[in-house]
Amino acid sequence: MAARLEAAEPGPKYRGLDRLAGQQISAVERRGKFLVLPLLRQGRHLEDLIIHLGMTGVLSAAPPERPQHLRVSLDLSPGGAPVILGEAQPDGDRLYFSDIRRFGRFLLTPAGDYRELPTLQ
Repeated sequence: MAARLEAAEPGPKYRGLDRLAGQQISAVERRGKFLVLPLLRQGRHLEDLIIHLGMTGVLSAAPPERPQHLRVSLDLSPGGAPVILGEAQPDGDRLYFSDIRRFGRFLLTPAGDYRELPTLQ
């Protein structure tokens, strides 16, 4: 996954996305209301990307119909464009997160360390 933080909304809702560069998503797991994406860097599982969709969050491979609700766009192709918050991209293997009410969040944590998310333990 090519990733670099370009711009962010204020606050901790999308914390750690600047560290996604060069990592691969090895799986997508559901734990309650959370999505847990174990990440590999050079074949080693060092971090997890935790996603909470909130009440209205949607992950999609297609850009949202209402671009004003786009919060995160992740480029999943090797050597692709950076992570861009709030901007749709025309091409590439992208994962889009749109959220009308802005309750969703992304958190990059050390692998298996969910202390900040007690409901995940």
